[in-house]
Amino acid sequence: DTAWIALLGAFITIAFTNPHDVQDALRNHVEWDTLLFFAGLFVLVEACAAMGLLEEIGNLLGDYIQAQEESKQLTLAITLLMWVSAITSAFLDNIPYTATLIPVIQI
Repeated sequence: DTAWIALLGAFITIAFTNPHDVQDALRNHVEWDTLLFFAGLFVLVEACAAMGLLEEIGNLLGDYIQAQEESKQLTLAITLLMWVSAITSAFLDNIPYTATLIPVIQI
C-alpha cells in the first residue's frame, strides 16, 4: 500500500535528520493550508462516494444516455461529459474534480 511506503519514508527521514532541521522545515517550508485543503477535499469526495452520490450521478447520466438512440449515445456521452466538466471546473479545481469524476466514469 502506498500510504505505508510514504510513512516508512517519512519515518526514515525523521530518524536520520537533525530535529531542529525538521522543525524548521515543518514550520517554514510546508504549505499546510494546501495540504489541509486537499485532505479535506478527498475526505469529502470519499464521503460522497460512501453515500452513493457519485454512483447516483453516474446512474442518472447513464440512464439518460441509454434512453437515446444507439447511434447517438457515444456523441451524447462525450458532449455531456465535456459540458459537465466545463461547468464544474469553473467552480472546482481540476485535480479534485478529476478525483471526483473517476468513480462516475468507471460506472
